[in-house]
Amino acid sequence: MKPIAVLDGEPFSIKSLTDAVSVDISYFVGVNQKAFEKVVRLVSSRVMHFYEMRVADISGITQNSRLEELAIHWNSKLQDISPLADMQQLKGLVLEDTPKLYDLSPLEQCKELETLEYSGGMWKKNKANSLEYIAVLPKLKHLCLLNLSVDSHGLKPLANLNVLEELELSNQFPTEDYAYLAVHLKYTKCDYFVPFVEMSGKIDGKDVMVVGSRKPFLNKVKDSKKLERYVKQFGALKAKFTANKASRPTPKSGAAEL
Repeated sequence: MKPIAVLDGEPFSIKSLTDAVSVDISYFVGVNQKAFEKVVRLVSSRVMHFYEMRVADISGITQNSRLEELAIHWNSKLQDISPLADMQQLKGLVLEDTPKLYDLSPLEQCKELETLEYSGGMWKKNKANSLEYIAVLPKLKHLCLLNLSVDSHGLKPLANLNVLEELELSNQFPTEDYAYLAVHLKYTKCDYFVPFVEMSGKIDGKDVMVVGSRKPFLNKVKDSKKLERYVKQFGALKAKFTANKASRPTPKSGAAEL
């Protein structure tokens, strides 16, 4: 039946949609550019989730003035999100498995965002020029960054997110970045603001993962001496960043301390 739409829980073939409709929550699966243009023209919705897209131009989404939550999962063609800069009403945004996307600068205009996910898929990473454009979002409370590589400054710009409550990360950045954020985001919940993470099950006898890219998996008992060294190294990094923070003037609002 693809492409298919589910509008407030009721499934439709997109080919069968002929009249404009207004719903609360809508899901779309398997849309190409033509199908996308049709649904954004006919469907007005507060929440829109797209799956299995082959859509390069998303400018039509700006027709939906009611849209508060947008999710794009698996879009193999998307490179330009500049239309999102005009969507000041967005409160939630998911960009997952969009491997051709790189420039996140339009997001700095989405000042109402409270929840944001920018993550790679199972087989391909997402990439970003910088996270500085996310770091200026004044209302962001929940941020998820998984299977991601960043060209400039790594995770450090996120230290400017003063109201961030929860940060979900993967273990793909330098240990220094996690220690830095642990110092600057004291009230943010994040599993990686510690020297190591205990795994739910053992892998080849290893039950803990040391925080930081290219760091090893270890056995908490058998490798206790190695693990202790990593704990001390993480503590030393935090101490250094704490001292640096105390000696520097407070950065102006909207400017990340790098």
